[in-house]
Amino acid sequence: MLQERGAPAYRSGVPDPWIRVEKCRPRFRYHAPVKITAPANAKVTEKRSRFLARVFPASSLDEVAAEIKAAKARVRKGRHHCWACRLEIDGKLVEQARDDGEVGRPGTVLLEVLRRNDLEGGIVVSRLFGGVKLGVGGVSRAFRQAAEEAVDALGRR
Repeated sequence: MLQERGAPAYRSGVPDPWIRVEKCRPRFRYHAPVKITAPANAKVTEKRSRFLARVFPASSLDEVAAEIKAAKARVRKGRHHCWACRLEIDGKLVEQARDDGEVGRPGTVLLEVLRRNDLEGGIVVSRLFGGVKLGVGGVSRAFRQAAEEAVDALGRR
């Protein structure tokens, strides 16, 4: 329980000498994430499975949905199109991620890549199955690697 400076610590009115009361200051200040201005692509191959990543700018969930639909049309043989987005809507930071039935929670992995790089926008990674099962850890590592390479491609532009 916080109390004001000079306010009694107990109902008796006697201040407790062991309670040090100060006004709390926020330790961290909110800063807006860096907006993605142009799309970037990357391709990773892991045990014959191909992972096609695309980082794209978005300002609304409708734009993210349109980009996911375009990714599904662009990569017709892709079995899973996992995605994540971070958007600032009405002054609030909105984060969403979807796995599209893939094992290993790759949507959360993609969201962590966006958080770590402090980016605002979206990322979608499409997997073309190569015939070899990667397992939970292998899938997560491959999705993370594809996403990080796409983010690195942003810096090279």
